[in-house]
Amino acid sequence: MNVTNGGDKMEEVAQSIKAAWTAVEESGVPEHMQEIAFKEALGAVLGTTVPAAPRRTAAKPSGAGGGATVTGIDGDGDGDEPAVLTMDEDEVMRAVSEETGVPVEKLEAVFHVDDGVVKLNGPSARYGSSTADKARSIALIVTVVRKLGMGQSDTPYTVIKTACDSKHAYDSKNFAPKHMPNVVGCVVKGDNRNRRLEAKGAGIAAFSEVIDKVLGAA
Repeated sequence: MNVTNGGDKMEEVAQSIKAAWTAVEESGVPEHMQEIAFKEALGAVLGTTVPAAPRRTAAKPSGAGGGATVTGIDGDGDGDEPAVLTMDEDEVMRAVSEETGVPVEKLEAVFHVDDGVVKLNGPSARYGSSTADKARSIALIVTVVRKLGMGQSDTPYTVIKTACDSKHAYDSKNFAPKHMPNVVGCVVKGDNRNRRLEAKGAGIAAFSEVIDKVLGAA
């Protein structure tokens, strides 16, 4: 019996577990999603597949395109080999509803999730009275949904730009220097092509008000 090799193997496993848990803690994944994220992270570190909890079939709202596929633990788009977390659309809605207090019915009226992408419903005019107002509302919605519902701690500007484009709310001249730095309760991370937006407590608290504004209830 090779005791030394056995001890080395146990130490390697222990370090892998520690690394996986550290990745989950640093990612900002909501507490109710940490167990799933840890299994995915540990599988990635060990190079194995950790069995996930059974998935539920989503009851999709009109126009929805399926479950959400979340790539990576930290969502920073750095090109690393990430763990892949797949969630049904109803799981995303439920998670966001639980964290913000906004009923699922309201969330479904404002957005749906199509292949891991948050897509906004309704006419552009609902999101604000000006291009800047619309861009900031859209940025907050997309960033909060990705953080609370998908475990993505921050959202790349490119993702927000696409959402703004869909509602004719993208102003190339002012988007990065003026619109994104002034999204309520959010902070800008990174620089140049790697800029990202992260929703903090104040942004999450403002989410319900923005949803009501889009629905005409504010």
